[in-house]
Amino acid sequence: MFNGKAFCFIETGWEEATYIWFDYFTPPQPVMPSKFVHFVKIAYNKAYWLTARGLL
Repeated sequence: MFNGKAFCFIETGWEEATYIWFDYFTPPQPVMPSKFVHFVKIAYNKAYWLTARGLL
């Protein structure tokens, strides 16, 4: 069952990123861009593809 929650990383510049989180009742509110969020985005992407391939 889908409850309407969504989470999305957004690249904002060279080695900087932000994210937004929202659902049916909460409008998206981006967080200030940072290098740390960019690092988390890269780590998440790598973990996702390792999981999708069955390696993690």
